[in-house]
Amino acid sequence: MAVPTAVWSVADVESFIKEYYDAWGGTDEDRIMSYYADNVVLQIPGTLMEGKEAVRDQFARAFVSAFPGKPSSCEEYDFLTGGGCRCCTSLQILNTCGEVMAKNST
Repeated sequence: MAVPTAVWSVADVESFIKEYYDAWGGTDEDRIMSYYADNVVLQIPGTLMEGKEAVRDQFARAFVSAFPGKPSSCEEYDFLTGGGCRCCTSLQILNTCGEVMAKNST
C-alpha cells in the first residue's frame, strides 16, 4: 500500500527553507537537528555520517562552534521531478580583514 504524501505549496516550501536556514544561522544544535531523522545519512566530501548523533557530533556542532550566529540562506531553489526540491546556497566566511576565506556551494 502506498503511503499518501501531502503536496506542499510554493509558500510551504519557502517557509520550510527559511526556517531551516534560520536554524543553521543560530547556535541551537537541538533546533538544527530537529530537521533530521534518527536514521539520516549525510555525505559531504571526505565524510560519511550515519545517524542523527553522527551528524550532530561531526557536522552541526563543528559548524556552530566555528561560525556561531553566521547567517545562511537559500539563494535559489527548484522543484525536483517526483517531489522534493534542491536548494542552492553559498556561505562566505570573512576574516577580520574582510577577505573571503571560504566559499562553498551545494
